[in-house]
Amino acid sequence: MRLLQPDRHVAAFAAVLIAIGFCQAAPGQMTITEVGLLEDQLELVNTGATTIDMSTWWWCNRVNGSPFYSAVNASTIEASLSTTTSLASVAPGDIVVFNLSSTILRDPNGELGLYNTNSFGSASAIEDYVLWGANGIRDLTAQTAGIWIDNDSIDHSSLVLGETIQLIAGLPGHQAAHYAIGPSSLGVDNSIPEPATLGLLLAGLAFAGRRC
Repeated sequence: MRLLQPDRHVAAFAAVLIAIGFCQAAPGQMTITEVGLLEDQLELVNTGATTIDMSTWWWCNRVNGSPFYSAVNASTIEASLSTTTSLASVAPGDIVVFNLSSTILRDPNGELGLYNTNSFGSASAIEDYVLWGANGIRDLTAQTAGIWIDNDSIDHSSLVLGETIQLIAGLPGHQAAHYAIGPSSLGVDNSIPEPATLGLLLAGLAFAGRRC
């Protein structure tokens, strides 16, 4: 039996919508886009559509942090790598690179949760999360929030000086597989595909639609 196939124009249009959807994030979303474990630096990007006030937000590393909790406004912003130094007004597309204490951003293993309050067990308070080299503690909170997978740890065993853990372009950063090891690009927004990459994606999807 021959199944009915969608009109090629409908398929192509749907492909465009799907591709655009891959690149969009929720309004006002601070995303952990790069972790420099050996540099003790962390990059956040506002991948959403609204300005964010994160001046009262918190870090949490229950795996190997000392202390476990630290206020974001106590961290130093690396101005030379950031597009803003105002935590109270992080606009869409803004990049903020922090110099974090090595006691919070531990090299061998750890986790980092970004919270909008100090309610660290609350799924509504956690904004973003990453886990590397170990089983997590706050990963279950992140899983409840739909932004991570329980005990899904990034393998950073091959990491050397000059390399960082980076969000793969076009992925939301909700699991270990969304991150990769690569040469440091702190201060450069890698959260969305380059135009050429997006064009190839659109072309490929449209071509698939034409073959239906």
